[in-house]
Amino acid sequence: MLLLFIGLAPFALCAQFGEQQFFGGLDGADQILAGDFDGDGDPDVVGFGGLADRVEIYENLGNEQFAAGTAIVLSGAGRLASGDMDQDGKLDLITTINGTCYWMRNMGGLQFDYVPLGIVLDFGLTVADVDGDGILDILMVGNHVVWYKNLGGCALEGPYFLTDESMTLQAAVGDLDGDGDPDVAHGYYSSGSFVWYPNQGDGTFGGPQTIVPYAGENPYIAIADLDEDGDLDIACQTGPMEWYANDGQGHFTFQHQFDPTPDYTAFAITCRDIEGDGDVDVLFAYPQSVIICINQGHGVFTGPQIITTQVDWVYGMDAADLDGDGDLEPLVASHYADAFTWYDNLTFQTAIEEVTSTATALHVFPNPMADHAWVTWPTAANGQAQVAVLDLTGQVVQQLPMREGRAIIERGPLAGGAYLLRCTDGAGTVAAARLLLQ
Repeated sequence: MLLLFIGLAPFALCAQFGEQQFFGGLDGADQILAGDFDGDGDPDVVGFGGLADRVEIYENLGNEQFAAGTAIVLSGAGRLASGDMDQDGKLDLITTINGTCYWMRNMGGLQFDYVPLGIVLDFGLTVADVDGDGILDILMVGNHVVWYKNLGGCALEGPYFLTDESMTLQAAVGDLDGDGDPDVAHGYYSSGSFVWYPNQGDGTFGGPQTIVPYAGENPYIAIADLDEDGDLDIACQTGPMEWYANDGQGHFTFQHQFDPTPDYTAFAITCRDIEGDGDVDVLFAYPQSVIICINQGHGVFTGPQIITTQVDWVYGMDAADLDGDGDLEPLVASHYADAFTWYDNLTFQTAIEEVTSTATALHVFPNPMADHAWVTWPTAANGQAQVAVLDLTGQVVQQLPMREGRAIIERGPLAGGAYLLRCTDGAGTVAAARLLLQ
């Protein structure tokens, strides 16, 4: 929750999430993906059940309601990835059916055409622009890390091998050395090290560069700019959950432990801006819990905060704005619970409820704002109040008077992201609202 006081004291940020809500379930729920598959502007959800060998899609109906699952792969299903593979503006799926990879081309209206790709899946797959030509390629992991070039329309060329035979379970793609080309990072399951491969600019890769020399048997990794310095950092588990800062050229140094004493191996790590404040938070899942560490700015994180313990071995996570309120909800695939679930992000709602002591909230338009926004508070005593704009560290970054129940907020030097408006009138009444800057 956000703890606010009438004066200018800073507040402490604590994530708040709602009760567990269900999309549906499949035996051995292993993977969950969010994306706007029907093109109506809100994210739908796709789930894969490893024991059911089945894929279902859950249409977002709006108002936090989802349709019952519709099977899009009835049997023999394998891992999932999503992306616009043919650049037609619709989000496609890549999956496997009885071990063979298929491009599930989105034909609109949640209908898919099944196109065999003639390649066999090893263990897992990722869709990314590996060679930097603006077209999404397919990256596979397992006994090798290997990628297939998309020539357009999901016509594939390859395979191109990055590694020799050495087991890896997951890979991530991003420009780690700042040269404009996408590089590939992964963890070895057998040797326990995390490495990355520099892209030479033409889709060929140099040899492995060490990030962490030994990390145990926890090969899951995520890439994101965690300290807001313009380069991509690494989040991983080396025993503790921790992250490594990039100097911009692909050299990494230990920075911080998210969780020094984890319960178990984290089988899923996700780096997303959950709070909508412009910096990247970190989520990770243990067998019996899902955890968030909130980025308070420039790589300074809160300690681990529990989102839920109502899970049973989480192998898949994602995050999306399911309810259209500007922040992201965590999505979870719980294997032994056979369930796909989500948790409403209530952090800002809780903050506003706690600071507002009147039934009439502030009105802010437009919100999100670009250059300026109007703030109105019709019930302010005598129409007079003081308006404070606070960032998520609790610092007041702008103050202005309200007259006749109205004020104009000018953007000035404020960076994009989420802020809290707090208004106090002469009677000591306080009201609050969230302000999003584009």
